[in-house]
This record gives sequence, C-alpha cells and structure tokens, in this order.
Amino acid sequence: MDHLIQKAKKEENNNLLKFLKKSIAFNGVANFDIDQVQPLIFFKLPNSWSLPIVTLTCIAIALPNIPKDIVNSLFKYVGEGLVYTRLIEENLNSASEYVNLQKTTMSLWRGVEDSRKWLETTLERSSYNGKTSWEIIECKSSIKTHREEELFSLLHGMIADIMVACFTNIPRVIIMKCHESVIEKREASVEAAVKLLGRTAKIIDSLEVRKLPNMDPDKMAFIDEWRLHLKQSIP
Repeated sequence: MDHLIQKAKKEENNNLLKFLKKSIAFNGVANFDIDQVQPLIFFKLPNSWSLPIVTLTCIAIALPNIPKDIVNSLFKYVGEGLVYTRLIEENLNSASEYVNLQKTTMSLWRGVEDSRKWLETTLERSSYNGKTSWEIIECKSSIKTHREEELFSLLHGMIADIMVACFTNIPRVIIMKCHESVIEKREASVEAAVKLLGRTAKIIDSLEVRKLPNMDPDKMAFIDEWRLHLKQSIP
C-alpha cells in the first residue's frame, strides 16, 4: 500500500492547497445565503456543498475588470476542488434529495465548463460590458455591491471557506472506504481510500492546524448543519 500512497502523493495538487489557504475562517459557510430573503416556494430545499461553490464561482467569473488569468485560475481551482466535494457528497450525502441536487449541480457545472453558461445565461464577461457589478449580481445573487476587486476577493474567500469545511470530511470518507462491508468491493474500495489519502495528505495536514467547530461528526457532513452551528455560535 505504501507504493500506492507515494504514487498518489505525486498527483497531489499544490495549486488547490494554495487556493484553500485563502480561507481563514468559516464565515463563507455561514454567510453564502441570506435567511431574511423569503423563498419562492413553501418548502425548504436542502443545500449541498457543491451548489453554493458553483453558484459563487459563476458570479465571480462574470465580474468585469478582473484580470483574465486570475479568473481562469479560480475556474481551474474550483474544478479541481469539486472532484473531492463530489466524492464527499456521494459518500456522506446519499439521501435521494441530495443525490438529485448533486446531479443537477454537476450538470450545471458541465454547462459552465463547456460553454461558460449558467442556466442558459452567458458568463462571458464581454456580454456585461458597460454594466456595473451591482447590475450583474442583481440577476445572480443577493450579495451587497463592492468594488469589483473587493467583491471578487470576497467571493474567492467564501468559496475557499466552503471547500475547507467540506474537506474536513475527507478522513471520514477514507475510513468508510477502508471498512467496505461487501467482500467483492473491499479490495477496490481500500485501494481507492489509499489513493485518496495520498492525493489529499497535505490538505488533511492543513486542516489539523485549523480551529474546527465543536460539532457532531455526523452533522459535519452537511453544510446546513454547519450553517446552523456557526450562526448559533455568533455571540
């Protein structure tokens, strides 16, 4: 197994790790949505980890006056992070309502990757020439207006916050895969766990020095539970 870990470590993404360092707290988890805005439907849909990540990224890449290389880097890092976000959701958020949400979110992300469109709305910044940040965001989010650079930085940090909170569940996914109960699947599951450990070792190490909320491990798998805990912790 050691050789598998070492091989996987060579695939470890240092750029993603650098991106995650933009997170210094978990404010983005608590604040990505606004509870005061009344929903258009009478029942509450669950939040997933990937949906706010994708939504905030779409807002960020549509902002004008942000250097193209910075926008492209964010787009790349989010795509790399969603690989692990999706893995966590598949293993820990497996109820039908979450599965449907995950499928929808990844379908939306593929549209963004393939044609830079979100729900048939173009994200190409040339389409927003002459519009202010507020006019762009008014259609896509309830975040208050800032100068473009400040807003991009805010969104960047919120995305990193959500990813880091989600990635605290990676060790649990690894353990689950090592304890696969179906004999026929066990060998492949353990091998997948070893590879995941190798690819995320530095991410896991970085989480060990973070101050994490004192939550039930089962609840840490769900972003709504994080939001509830963080809001209750505000003095």
